[in-house]
Amino acid sequence: VVLSWSLHMFSRIVRPECGNEITARYITWLEKQMDSDPNLRRVYIQAIGNVGSPETIAVLRKCVHNSQYSSYLQTSAVFAMRYQVIHKSPKVVPVLMSLYHNYSLPIGTRLAAVALLVYSDPGIAVWQRLAISTWYEPSPAVAQFVASSVRTMATSQDSLYSHIARSALLVLPLTKPIKVKAHEPYNLMTSWFTSDMEKQILEQLSWMRFYNFSNLYYRHSSRSSGFFRTNMEASFSVANIDALWKAMKEMLTPYSNIPHADVNDKPRTLTRIREALGLHTRSLPHLEADLHLKINNMVERMVVINKDTFKSWVKEGHRMVTEGFLNGKSMTYQKTDMNSFHISTTTELGFPVQFNVRTPWIVKSKADFNLTGNSLIFDYAFVYSSQMISSISVMSSWTDIEYSAGTYATNYIQLPPFRAVLNFNPAEQVVKLTIAYVNQHRLFYLNMQPYTSRQRITYY
Repeated sequence: VVLSWSLHMFSRIVRPECGNEITARYITWLEKQMDSDPNLRRVYIQAIGNVGSPETIAVLRKCVHNSQYSSYLQTSAVFAMRYQVIHKSPKVVPVLMSLYHNYSLPIGTRLAAVALLVYSDPGIAVWQRLAISTWYEPSPAVAQFVASSVRTMATSQDSLYSHIARSALLVLPLTKPIKVKAHEPYNLMTSWFTSDMEKQILEQLSWMRFYNFSNLYYRHSSRSSGFFRTNMEASFSVANIDALWKAMKEMLTPYSNIPHADVNDKPRTLTRIREALGLHTRSLPHLEADLHLKINNMVERMVVINKDTFKSWVKEGHRMVTEGFLNGKSMTYQKTDMNSFHISTTTELGFPVQFNVRTPWIVKSKADFNLTGNSLIFDYAFVYSSQMISSISVMSSWTDIEYSAGTYATNYIQLPPFRAVLNFNPAEQVVKLTIAYVNQHRLFYLNMQPYTSRQRITYY
């Protein structure tokens, strides 16, 4: 509710922009809510950013420099400045540059500043500083992210970012040549035209992962007839991704049911090595995550995940495993329906014309689950069939004869049944997925028969 409200406040299409007095009152209320409800602090930070006014930059910057906040919240506060970047606020570029050059901040926070900075049209001077910094950056991950951002903007063919692409192309020779690695942070963007040259598609993908913060971002935009629209925008952020992975495994395989070896029985363990060398275990942040989804700039949802959320999910997962999968669970979906429409009109000469289309269809799918030991077995089968009966008819009023032409089509699809087996080895912490077809019989049948008819209409 808070996200939707703040988004509509900022949107000039839905309603006029709020005045400074109303905006300041709303921002003050959101700041108080952040302190009163820490579990929803991430949501309130995003709501402040969605207000979009320049006054929110100072509030978000204060969140970034708040030492009481985790690196997850600090980085989220930087990403919340995206509306100020979109609307080219003159105050946002100096703030993002100062955050990028602040080496005391978490690496993820600095990368978030770079991710927004390249879309703010900062000017050639800022682009030069970014390109040259790749040679002196102490963190290889930051250097690769900056280099990939400069390279992807320099090679962009999207006319919307043509002015940014020209600046990035000028400083590209100043950038350190770094090969992009899939497991390292990167920022990529590509664009192309559809086959009919009527629509231009733009996709952006960025990835960053560190021990205290990870983020995966994807954006799909299109432009047609001069109108630019973001069809889908999704972002998944998590602090301590290892804890997230462990919690997801706990949902299906309870940790207490997995046999574990006694550490004291092993002559060489990590614990004894740490004690011998005097090393201290790195303290990892608490589990915090969120999934932020936007569709067509009209629907915006955020799902916040924390320890309490996963406790309820783990409890539900245990119930599903013990009551369902261990005893075998079968699910069947079947639906039959028909789509049809009818058009009747009259030609200029007065001939009545009718057009009919009927499409009956049926779909059936069946899935079986069975959990045995550390293996989850999944069987699936799918069948789909449809028909299309279409006709167009014209009747002559002076001869009372109806002339018809149409098609009768039948379509039948049966996918080959397959079995997927998910094996988990607790000793080696390895998950193996095997997919095999139960049989190779697949069926695809399509038959279309055109026909014509002539019949006399008799009136009684």
